[in-house]
Amino acid sequence: MSKSSSSIVPFISTISTICTIFGVPMLVITLLCAFIAISFSPILLVVGMVIVTGFSITVFVAALMFVAFPQTCRKCLKRLTLWFVFLTPFHAVFVMVLCLCFSFYWGLALGICIFMHGEVLWDRSTIEYRKQYVVDVMDRIAEPVLREYFPIRVCRDVRWKDDGDEKRHRRRLIFCFHPHGIYAFGLFTLVFRRSSGFDTIFPSLKAERGNRKGLLVGVASALLHVPVVHLMFSYLGFIPASRKTMKNACSSDHDVALIPGGIKEMFTSGDSDSDVVYIKRRRGFVRLAISSGRDLVPVFSFGESRTFTSVKAFRSIREAVSRRFRVSLQLFHGRWFTLIPYRVPIYVVVGKPIDVSSIRERLLRDGVTDEEKIVDEVHRVYVSELVALFNANKHLHSGYTRTRLVLT
Repeated sequence: MSKSSSSIVPFISTISTICTIFGVPMLVITLLCAFIAISFSPILLVVGMVIVTGFSITVFVAALMFVAFPQTCRKCLKRLTLWFVFLTPFHAVFVMVLCLCFSFYWGLALGICIFMHGEVLWDRSTIEYRKQYVVDVMDRIAEPVLREYFPIRVCRDVRWKDDGDEKRHRRRLIFCFHPHGIYAFGLFTLVFRRSSGFDTIFPSLKAERGNRKGLLVGVASALLHVPVVHLMFSYLGFIPASRKTMKNACSSDHDVALIPGGIKEMFTSGDSDSDVVYIKRRRGFVRLAISSGRDLVPVFSFGESRTFTSVKAFRSIREAVSRRFRVSLQLFHGRWFTLIPYRVPIYVVVGKPIDVSSIRERLLRDGVTDEEKIVDEVHRVYVSELVALFNANKHLHSGYTRTRLVLT
């Protein structure tokens, strides 16, 4: 074999290998995208027509209203923004149902895409997606929702009057939010701290103080399965509420928030005579606080469970399926049987941090070395503090004078 041929053969082998590894998959993906565009062009056309027609009619009606009633329209501008925020998921559901009606295979492909993205491609342990500038922008957008629509107000426990205690707590915190409700609107007061007034009430907990890096919120992983949508929630600091992810979050400089009641509390929304909190058998958040050395902060949202009306039909079956697949199948409606929540005031009361480390050290000094007994004692202290928080602050909400707290 000549010298020139010996140098050409490795070159050709390298090129063919690169084409096999990269070229063939790219060609397949290109052909697949072209096939999808050709196959589903009627669906895209119909959806596009619906969006364009709806937008055109909306602009036309809004222009007529603005010409006829300019002063009233200026006053209602912020309220129109609120309607847009609340109706966006309603329109998204409508478009999805419309698409599924045209093609079963399109819906099947969408389901496979969501499953692959959430269960295979999504790194459940990562917590590095939070972007503070995205939180700041959404904080300004959410201000009319938090301050004007409901409104939502944040306040500290009426029993927590010593400001020195707050300044003394320099450890990272785990905020435990109760109850879940449907959307957990009150939880966003911990995320959007400027518009909710959280930073004003608790200045020592600002993200820029010391080496604090803001808040991470543990949510159901199904919320982070939807492509594109998951990026927005991730940029806001939402992470899967799995054991591994929460453990990684607690080892960082971020404060952490979670909802111990989880999906099960969504099925108890809408009751006016009681607020149900699933806490008696929940020990995971206590173990997380003990292992990470963080303080537990009870947070109760008065009015959270009254933002929607729950549908009772087949409730036990839907609840069992929801727990099995970690996705809520709750049926509910708000104003005019839409996804717009009822306009009820919400008071988010933040309790005094519970020093978990001191409780553990006290038990160790008393000779208690069994970790389960330590967990049970911290859990008992937390539950009693939660009950006291509810009873001491329920007078803040006019609709809670006769409401009782049910622990299960």
